[in-house]
Amino acid sequence: MGGCCGSDSTNVATSSAANQMMQKMPPVEIEYFDANGRALALRMLAWYCSVPHTNARRTFPEFKEKKVKGSYKLGSMPVINFKDGSQMAET
Repeated sequence: MGGCCGSDSTNVATSSAANQMMQKMPPVEIEYFDANGRALALRMLAWYCSVPHTNARRTFPEFKEKKVKGSYKLGSMPVINFKDGSQMAET
């Protein structure tokens, strides 16, 4: 079965390069509520492509507190947080 990282036999070179890139990649943090919702596809894709990641599952009070502090670029989740401090919103 072919995956998003080119795991089928027709794309062996890309698969090898993609796997090497993923292994060098620092872990990312997928931040969302403790539910599947809008983050489910992100979590599944990260798992399927072997992207090192953690799941930061927030409660509604935690989300509200962080939102008031301006922790979310667009004021909503899910977001992907990178080790360098950058954030990808509206994922």
